[in-house]
Amino acid sequence: MHSVSNSFERFAQTQMVAATKAKHKAAETRERNRQVKIVQSEKDAPMKLSPLEQAMEDSSKQFRAYAKAKRAEVQAMLDGRDGEHWRALLQHLKQMTIEDGDALVAYIREQEWLLDSDRHSREMAVSVIGGAIINLRIRNGYSPMDDSIFDEPPTVFEIIRSELRVMTA
Repeated sequence: MHSVSNSFERFAQTQMVAATKAKHKAAETRERNRQVKIVQSEKDAPMKLSPLEQAMEDSSKQFRAYAKAKRAEVQAMLDGRDGEHWRALLQHLKQMTIEDGDALVAYIREQEWLLDSDRHSREMAVSVIGGAIINLRIRNGYSPMDDSIFDEPPTVFEIIRSELRVMTA
């Protein structure tokens, strides 16, 4: 038990019955064990995840790591030589509405810094633009992706991907 400095508490300790002292000591022990995570019974032991739950947990960790890496990559672009252009692109994407597809294509065609940039930067732009389009479609009640099939005209994303000379699977 901890030392008592208050004279009233010292007097209370001398008057306390053994059963009450034992109860207080047990409570302190439980609290100490809870702080250091000592498992004293099966009911205190953490549950082992099923194989499916473990796979989902691992996948979730992997996705969080991927998202963190993507954010770091975007931040590196923002901090890089073309940072002001990247900020302008991201701002344009934030202000975009579902009806602004043709305007987005025109905007991208005007971005010489992006059209002339290295492959990694163009791939990064396609990734960022694709994510913005997906989020916009979801917010407006559409399915996340809608690539053209057979004889349909290309979608805004497909046009931009072609303009930036980035092919995705």
